Amino acid sequence: MKHKRLRFGQRFRLALVLFMAGCGLLPAVPVLVYDGPARPLDQVAVLGEASSTATLTAINGKPQVSYLKENRHAKGYHVLPGVHVLKVASQVRPAMSAGGTGFRWEETELTLEAKAGHTYMPRAVRTPTGEVRIWMEDMGTNFDQDCLGVLLAGTFSKC
Repeated sequence: MKHKRLRFGQRFRLALVLFMAGCGLLPAVPVLVYDGPARPLDQVAVLGEASSTATLTAINGKPQVSYLKENRHAKGYHVLPGVHVLKVASQVRPAMSAGGTGFRWEETELTLEAKAGHTYMPRAVRTPTGEVRIWMEDMGTNFDQDCLGVLLAGTFSKC
């Protein structure tokens, strides 16, 4: 059987469609980090997976695989209210000095008292002394859940 060869324009369009399908057009879904069925948002706390400065890497000792690695789009991690031990990482630029170029990862373990209905986002900042400070910011109870999982999908318009 003879196969028809695709022209450059057809190959380009096909590659573009496949790329877009893997980079944000699939719907984001919440990840449940508890047993049982999904609960309403006022009965769980939501942990954002990533922000522009930090990434959640583990919840209660269980590593959370990045949505980039699995080609999935997390719309937050839903946890039950209470105390949770989290690992949060941030890729930071070292303080400028001789040979101080490139990036390195800083990871810290945090204890979070998660409140029902609240959303928390990982954050990191370099202080004026060069120290990296990593924390989970309480975004309150009215955080737009559509803004979770969009960091790498490129839809910042309303977030």
